[in-house]
Amino acid sequence: MLLLAGGALAQPILEIAPVAGPGITVAVRLRNISATPVAGWQAFLEFDPARLSFVSGTYVTTNFGLPLVSPIAAQSNHIDLAAGINPFLSQNPTNVDQDIAILTFNTVGTGCLPQVRVRTHTPPTRLTDSGGLSIDPLTLISPWTTCNADINRSGSLNVTDIFDFLFYWFASDCRADFNGVGGINVTDIFDFLTAWFAGCP
Repeated sequence: MLLLAGGALAQPILEIAPVAGPGITVAVRLRNISATPVAGWQAFLEFDPARLSFVSGTYVTTNFGLPLVSPIAAQSNHIDLAAGINPFLSQNPTNVDQDIAILTFNTVGTGCLPQVRVRTHTPPTRLTDSGGLSIDPLTLISPWTTCNADINRSGSLNVTDIFDFLFYWFASDCRADFNGVGGINVTDIFDFLTAWFAGCP
């Protein structure tokens, strides 16, 4: 959790987080909405088509019952999402932490990296208040990494990644299918170690 200096409130977070479900399932989630209640949101995402294919998406309409981009679909490897409060359902701007959309993917190959992230777009991914103004700043968090050897997604490469990789490998966990080819085998160990010793970009 990122806190602002001087004891100020933490800034809002839009997070893409893996959750239990079929295939690779991720939730688009809002957190730390405390200062200005949110009346609407939009998110422009992309996924790695070398690892994932899009299956389906659903909005969570508990607090944002007016989907503005519907149905949820993928154009190439892009997914656009947007929703707002529905006054006809007596919804008001909210500052509740919540999931706002659920996306499901199938894996391409045999690995299971949830390579999904917010992409650059104009207008940008943002939250809006009841007047339609952007609520800034907004922190974006996703499981996409350009350093696959950071197997535990800690943000740094260290010996813990080796132990975690070996734990996954011996447990036949799909995260140990490092190269995404042919299932889990000894080649994944060598490919992982090669990447680990090469370091992160």
